[in-house]
Amino acid sequence: STPITGNTVQPSENTIIYIISTDSDPAKQTRCTTTSQVLIKVNPLPTLDIPTQEICVGTTLDIALQNLNGQTATYHSSKNQAEIGIVTLSSTEIEFSSTGTYSYFARILDTTTNCWNVEEIKIQVNLLPTLTVTNTEICVGESINLSSLAQTDSSNRLDYFTSLTDAQSDQNKLSSFCLLYTSPSP
Repeated sequence: STPITGNTVQPSENTIIYIISTDSDPAKQTRCTTTSQVLIKVNPLPTLDIPTQEICVGTTLDIALQNLNGQTATYHSSKNQAEIGIVTLSSTEIEFSSTGTYSYFARILDTTTNCWNVEEIKIQVNLLPTLTVTNTEICVGESINLSSLAQTDSSNRLDYFTSLTDAQSDQNKLSSFCLLYTSPSP
């Protein structure tokens, strides 16, 4: 059933409405009528499954959605602004400088049907892991257990690298936690 209020209808599925036009001229006694029907096609609202994104504090994240398949999106700092179409974000790249859960809203428009919906984009910003390091000195030919030089939370993992580039790309991890230093060749 389709709820009707006055001349307004809000169907939840495809609906046929029958319309009758009656000649209401009082000078005519025939009261002729014409009947027709109108199909109201109800298109679905665009929806996206947007999982909460977890990042570390200090990260800049582009919240723009990818692979919208015939849909476009505008981005907003509140659900209300998204619903009325006020664009409040000048950029989708946002720097998160404090921990917490942040919500942004995307107004998704299906460019074929012109139907739109508002979806929440949740960002969980986590603390950076603690890392305490101790510089040390050893002599040529001595070795040092690398795990004695760094402490972190028990839930964190420590990995060791010989270059910052390797550490940032997570390549060439040292397989042993003991380093033997030999003097460089002359």
